[in-house]
Amino acid sequence: GGMESYDWYLRWEQLKDILMPLLVPESEPASRSAEILLLGCGSSGLGEALYAEGFNAVANVDRCEAVVEAMKKRHQAQIDGEAAGGAKGKKPPDKGKAASPELEVARQPMAFLTADAKALPQDWVGKFDVVIDKAMLDAVACGGAKWDTIDALMRSVRSVLNPSSGVYLCVSHAGPEVRTKMLLGPRQDPGLTASEAYAWELSQQTLPRPLVNPTIDPKAKDKFELTPSPLCDAAKDVYYVYTCRVTEKQQ
Repeated sequence: GGMESYDWYLRWEQLKDILMPLLVPESEPASRSAEILLLGCGSSGLGEALYAEGFNAVANVDRCEAVVEAMKKRHQAQIDGEAAGGAKGKKPPDKGKAASPELEVARQPMAFLTADAKALPQDWVGKFDVVIDKAMLDAVACGGAKWDTIDALMRSVRSVLNPSSGVYLCVSHAGPEVRTKMLLGPRQDPGLTASEAYAWELSQQTLPRPLVNPTIDPKAKDKFELTPSPLCDAAKDVYYVYTCRVTEKQQ
């Protein structure tokens, strides 16, 4: 058996409505060419979900080599499954038209790399349209990281974003009173939304925490659901989604 999928906070189904407009240009709704980086991917199923949606240019990074190797194997199983299932969901070519050449070519697999998010490869500078961080900044911040560690992480993320239109999406359990300063830079007035240090514009929204245990098998007899307790506060039982959009050249 391969590595089980585990997603921190939110899965593709909950993030899809936020992510798709960032990944697909309005003028080209069929485009799936976005360059995507998943930071601190762990055993998340997000990369495979993106791949199943048709995105090929997905890079998964984690600092744990064993996790990266296991994820690579799991993705190979996904590719083998797709190949065995044929080109499902693809319309047959119109009669009289040549088959589209890209359908003939095997899909490029996702990339996997063992790396520290604070020191991403030099050849990735300016490469990614969207960088997704689900719980990684949280892990760094909760580990008692000093400001310079968080600053190094932000600068590393900023360096690999497309310089004209890149977006860094950070999903966190922590509210703006804690995270805004980290995402804007340590020496900046947290009342502003434009970061001078990282040259991006910060916005935020919240998503409700899913209450049904997302790992249960819907067919299982002994399934249990997580229901809100009387103490549940709908305004607080949320995850925060921070979006940082590149605005100009970084200092």
